[in-house]
Amino acid sequence: MAKVLYTVEEGISDDLLTYIENKAQVLRPLDEFTLDSIVDSEVLNPEVQDYLENVFAQENPHLQEEGFAVETLYITDLALSFEQSKALLRKAGLLGWWRRLKEKIRKVFCQVVGSIEGDFDWKEIIKLVLLALIPAFASGVPAVVLPIVVALVASLMKYGYARVCPA
Repeated sequence: MAKVLYTVEEGISDDLLTYIENKAQVLRPLDEFTLDSIVDSEVLNPEVQDYLENVFAQENPHLQEEGFAVETLYITDLALSFEQSKALLRKAGLLGWWRRLKEKIRKVFCQVVGSIEGDFDWKEIIKLVLLALIPAFASGVPAVVLPIVVALVASLMKYGYARVCPA
């Protein structure tokens, strides 16, 4: 099962904030497709697969009720290479859950960042986003969300709010 990073504010360390900020700065120069490819390749990580199958799907049964059918998702819906897509064909359902996880995190991210006024202090933004994710995950915020948060911060740094969080 995926490692839980934190369940309360005190679990968000300055080291974690520094890591996310620095990783986002490193990824900032990448174009959107490359950044999406890096994030989507995480679905090949066995720990991510375990989390999606055994935690995320069970904690989010309402996603099925909202008309989301895993079978309607095609490999081409995510920024994966041909080789990555072949590796996932036998686990196509994971792609749907991965996309939903990304959407869930993006929604929280955009709500938080959209409410911030004034200058961007990257660590403060990251901390506010991480705090806002606590109620979104019943069993605690898992480590598998880090690549998604890092990519969103990198995109925000490069493209700004309007492009990362279109209305």
